[in-house]
Amino acid sequence: MDAMKSIITEGSFRINEKYVPRHEAENVVNLIIVTNNLFPIKIENSDRRYV
Repeated sequence: MDAMKSIITEGSFRINEKYVPRHEAENVVNLIIVTNNLFPIKIENSDRRYV
C-alpha cells in the first residue's frame, strides 16, 4: 500500500532504463483501480488520496 501512496503523491519519480543514464521525470500519473473484492483496501476517513 505504501508503494501506491508514493506513486500517487510524489511530484517526480526516477526512471532507470537499460543503457541510458538514470533520470527524474515529472509524475503525471492518473490511476483507476478496479477489483472484484468488496473491501480490497482499508481507507481511513482522513485519507484524501482516494475518492
